[in-house]
Parts: sequence; structure tokens; C-alpha cells
Amino acid sequence: MKNRYIKLFLVLFVVIVLVYTVADHNYSWYNQTIGTIVEVENSYVETRIGPNDEEEKYFNQRMIVEIKNGSQKGQQVLLNNAFSQSQINTTEYRKGSDLFLKTTLENDRVGNAAITGEKRDKYLAVVLTVFILLLIYIAKGLGVMTLISLGINITIFGLAIKSYVDEGNLIRISIAMLVAFVVSTLIILGGFTTKSIGAVLSTLISIAVVIVVYAVFNKYSSNLPYETIEYITGGDKVESLVVIGTVMGCLGAVMDVAITMHASIFELVEQTPGITVKALRNSAKEIGDDIMGTMISVLFFAFLSGSIPSTLIEIKNGFSIITLIRYYLTFDIIRFLIGSIGIVMTIPIATWIAIGLEYRKLVKAR
Repeated sequence: MKNRYIKLFLVLFVVIVLVYTVADHNYSWYNQTIGTIVEVENSYVETRIGPNDEEEKYFNQRMIVEIKNGSQKGQQVLLNNAFSQSQINTTEYRKGSDLFLKTTLENDRVGNAAITGEKRDKYLAVVLTVFILLLIYIAKGLGVMTLISLGINITIFGLAIKSYVDEGNLIRISIAMLVAFVVSTLIILGGFTTKSIGAVLSTLISIAVVIVVYAVFNKYSSNLPYETIEYITGGDKVESLVVIGTVMGCLGAVMDVAITMHASIFELVEQTPGITVKALRNSAKEIGDDIMGTMISVLFFAFLSGSIPSTLIEIKNGFSIITLIRYYLTFDIIRFLIGSIGIVMTIPIATWIAIGLEYRKLVKAR
């Protein structure tokens, strides 16, 4: 057993080193100009006082950057970069960092250059490699199917975005995307079985409940502060964007609850011949009670993690908790509560659908 883990560690280490090395030298894969910082010098500029009397230091960087791809490969350019101590809206670059550049040419040489972003694909490649190897090693065939499902869902999402850009029908495209997500995930991972089909049906009904609950809430509530949502620029109705975000936020949890309830009920029927509908319903209730709290917590932490950075920054800049709740955290709270309703409703919905699908077996076993 010990040798097995040593071999696993060595294989993982070698693969990670190879992936990191390739991703660290793949400059030719990009059409955009990439440069590597070969020298950098930081200099202090000033200190500013914030709303809460907090000091914020500002610095300037003078960097020599060597072009790594394109016709200007090997040339060097001098760049300046300003950054703050907190680096909220700015970035401090270090020697060896790879930067995406927007350049102009003067007599076949690099003239002006501006930083458009930092090249971080080598770190993403390492994390992705670790994820794939561990998933396959631990889950074996199911891990492979999980990767296939994930790949299909990413493709579905990309096609949905393209369709939206081309056609602009947000509601129709979103509904098709959600149905495709549910069917592809549950069928691929669970196979084309009665259990998986029941889980698909339960998930879709629960998602429909979430949409109806949000529609009723939106109709009878006072005007929500849609203007506080970041990046809203117009186009489709903002309400549609929010309800789609709410559904997407709770979709994974709802699917998890649905497949857990169906798998549990189907297993109870198979392993307990003669079990009555009442006993099966009571057992399903106990199972639902056990998973409901944890899944709601998963949903809470998912929304919480997305709001922590902006919330802390806003508090640092003088916003009160009341103001944040009233104007900036409103939609996170709404998404969490309505998503939680979806999780709770999935338990009885999945229970009754599973019992209905297994009813013939229950009758024959009597």
C-alpha cells in the first residue's frame, strides 16, 4: 500500500512538472503579444487616507519586458505600472511574470506597449491536471464519466452564449440550456435508467417551482434595486437575468437532492421486499431531513463566497451593513432563500415521483 502511494505521488509530480513546463513556454500558441518581465524596480509615490482613516500606499513600477512571441520576439520594451498596497483595482507584477501586451510598431521595432492582462494559464493547467488525475484515480470509471459530463456542459454553455449573441432570445435559450444541463448530467452519470429519468423529471419540476416562486415574489414585492447590480447595461429585462442566475445557482444542489432521493428509494424497494408505501414515505422523509440541511448550507456558502470580496471592500470604504443589505446584498439573499425553497420542495417531489415509478414493484411484493 505504501509503495502504491509513493508511485502515485511520483506519477502526479512528473505529470505536473511536464504540464507546468509546457504551459510556461507556450507563447507561440497565442496570437496576442506576450512579454516576460526581466527587470523590475518599485518606487514609492504617495499615501492616501481612506473613508475610515486608513492609509493606502501607492507605488510605481519600472519594468523591462522581453517579447516572447511574434515578429518582435526577443525585443525589449520599457513599461510603467502603478499599483496600490491593497491591489484592489491594480496589480503588482514581479520579475518572471508573463504579461499580455498591446503593442505598436515603429520601424519594425516595438514602440508603445500597454499591459492588457497577466498570463496565468500555467497555474490553471496544474490545478486542472491535479483535479483530473485525482478524480480518475479515486472515482475510476465514474470519474471519467464526470469529466465527460463536465465537458458536455461546458460545450452546452458555450453554444448557449453563442446563440444568445446571434439571436438574443434569452428566455428560450436559457430554458433549453437548463434542460440540457439536467439531462446530460443525470443521464451520463446515472445511465439511461428509471432512476435517472425520475431524477431528471424531479429536477425539472423543482426548477419550475423555483421560477414560479420568484415570479410571484417579483410581482407582489416593491420595486427591487436592479440598478445596483454590477455590469447591468440594458438589453433583456433585468428580472430575466436575475431569475436565471437564481436557477443556475441552485441547480446543482437540486439535482443532487433529486438523485439522492431517487437512488435511496429505489434501493429501499430492492432491498426491502414487501415494504409499504407509508413506510417508504417515512424512510424517504428521514433521508430528506438528513440531506436538506447540508444542501441548504452548500447553497448558502456558495452565495456567501461570491459576495465576500465585494462586501469587505465596500465596508472598508465606508458602507454600513444596513446599506449593503438593502441595496447590494438584496439579490444574494433572494437567490439563497428562493433556491433553498427549491431544495426543500425537491424532497417531496422526488419522493412521490420515485414512489410512483416503483409502484408496480410495491404492489407485486405484497
